[in-house]
Amino acid sequence: MRRTFLQALTLASALAIGGCLHAPMPWSPDGKWVAYVVEVRPVDRLLKAGWLFESPTAPTTAPTNPGRPTGYRLWASRGDSGASVLLEESKLPLTAPGWSPDGRALAFGRVVAEPDGTGRFEVVVLEGPDRRRVVVSRPLAEIGAEAARLPGQAIAWSPDGRYLAVPQLAPMGLAIVRVDNGRQVNAITDAFLPSWSPDGSRLAFYRRGTGDTLNCIDSPAGSPRLLAEVGQAGQAAAWTRDGLAVVLVARKSVPRGAEPPGDQAELLRVRVDNGLAETIFPLSADAVLGRDRSVEGVSLAFDSKGDNLFCSTVVEGTPHEITWYHPGEKAVYKKFSIIDYTMPMGSLSLSPDGQTLAVRVGSIDRISAPALCDLYSNDQRSRLLAPDDTSRIEWIATLVAAARGTLAALPTASTDPKVPATARLDRPTLLPILGEFEWNSQASYRLRKIGRMGRPLCDRPAEAPPAAPEVAALLDEARLFFDYLKEDYSAALASLEILDGRDGSPDVKTRLLAVRAQIAIAQGKVERAQHTATYLKELEPRPARRVEWTSEGYKVTDTEPVAGQGWPEYLTWRASQVHALLHDEGPENHINPDNPRLNFDEPGFPRGDPFVPDRQFFNEPRRPPPDRPLPGDIPRL
Repeated sequence: MRRTFLQALTLASALAIGGCLHAPMPWSPDGKWVAYVVEVRPVDRLLKAGWLFESPTAPTTAPTNPGRPTGYRLWASRGDSGASVLLEESKLPLTAPGWSPDGRALAFGRVVAEPDGTGRFEVVVLEGPDRRRVVVSRPLAEIGAEAARLPGQAIAWSPDGRYLAVPQLAPMGLAIVRVDNGRQVNAITDAFLPSWSPDGSRLAFYRRGTGDTLNCIDSPAGSPRLLAEVGQAGQAAAWTRDGLAVVLVARKSVPRGAEPPGDQAELLRVRVDNGLAETIFPLSADAVLGRDRSVEGVSLAFDSKGDNLFCSTVVEGTPHEITWYHPGEKAVYKKFSIIDYTMPMGSLSLSPDGQTLAVRVGSIDRISAPALCDLYSNDQRSRLLAPDDTSRIEWIATLVAAARGTLAALPTASTDPKVPATARLDRPTLLPILGEFEWNSQASYRLRKIGRMGRPLCDRPAEAPPAAPEVAALLDEARLFFDYLKEDYSAALASLEILDGRDGSPDVKTRLLAVRAQIAIAQGKVERAQHTATYLKELEPRPARRVEWTSEGYKVTDTEPVAGQGWPEYLTWRASQVHALLHDEGPENHINPDNPRLNFDEPGFPRGDPFVPDRQFFNEPRRPPPDRPLPGDIPRL
């Protein structure tokens, strides 16, 4: 029975990919805590030691399929400090939690396995770290594949605090139960993603069928009535303040041959008294979806007044951005990404004061820890929550994957700078050399941002127990990687010393020597870089030679060149470019095409001053319009 469950769970995970990145993350009513579920996987499934010493253009050894999770954890994290509390840990799926109206309790569902291979589904009310009670317990003849969908389902607590709308597995649907004694007052088959009206008199939800439908009950014990066809639902409907309507995304796949092709999505407002639906705005018309593309998920978040709407759409083959929309003005205020536009985003959850946005970032087939974004900071400053080492390594793997996408565009490294395509060199590490990207280019800005956001992940809490050896090894590589990308070269040298002392293999030490030369170039210490490059050249293995008989007699020829040979010459050339820039060796040399060392017009050569790591060349995002003043007490993340 257990083996059957694991196989079914893997299948359900593959079929429900769209819900993973959109697992709910509710804020407490006072806005101090955000609660969320994460999947637990062994770190070696997320990132392999030695990733730093791979070439950006070479196939990565990082696992492309992390496999099914080995467990689930329920966390609550402070929005101001990121301090986290582990509320529940289980090898079997947990539902997303729901806060009580007063914020003093949290409810969640869990699957519990029995020794005989059967199980039970429980709903737990957590009233304190050591105070919890099971209000619902339902036996399961078997733990089927539908359990894998639980992390995408949330428990909804009624505004009056009397009822819970909870998922049920056998049969699948929703149950309405009393909080005080767990008595069931209603059951709705095939229902999911419940949402209570502000006064608690009505409950909106979806029902599965040929296409998902929006439904409503007018009292906890009422009968369902159909409101609208929505195609495919991925997030609970949001109620308007007056409780007369709900707002949701309707997603429909257009058959092949129809016009326009591709998946279509639009934001709808549906009245709950008569089911009348109106389009707020079509997402397709806003060029969010494009044509002939697959929509893998849409996530929305409203503020309490309905003045600001945040929308993230995961669409195949398009940049990933969050759209900040003003519904009253029917205008897009701005678009932004939490880390990088190559990374999908979902599970948007806005704090009650409307100032902090919780977002899941990364692969859509994983349920990972969120990032918290300060919406009213100049650059949407964000913090990556990492409550444990698994989340820490998963974040690092996500950031490394984003950086590799940018580093893959590095120019061809060649021993002959005049003809870059003659001999491509194997890079000793992922790290670029100063001058390979324009300093003020978009690529450089993206790498610096990844470095700034990733570096705090490498510092574990002081009170934490020592890290496991495999975790410590990955953190040492990441520390050097992020220090270098954010251009803190003094810190990068210190991180290099730690990594050098950990791994004593000759190959790693040689590669780290090359990194020392790269850091020296970035610091303007050209002579030191050239000495290091000369030493590296002496360490290079010499190609084997052979004697051949030709028509002209015996000749000695070299065999094929050794892989990686020539990198010291490339370092020397890059160092000479920086030396020329620093000493300004005459304006005539700046335009001399016969001297490649001083050809400043070469693509990728740094413009401006490349030795000021804190200098900002990008424009700050626009602030809110003058008629929309900033809130007074803005918390800083």
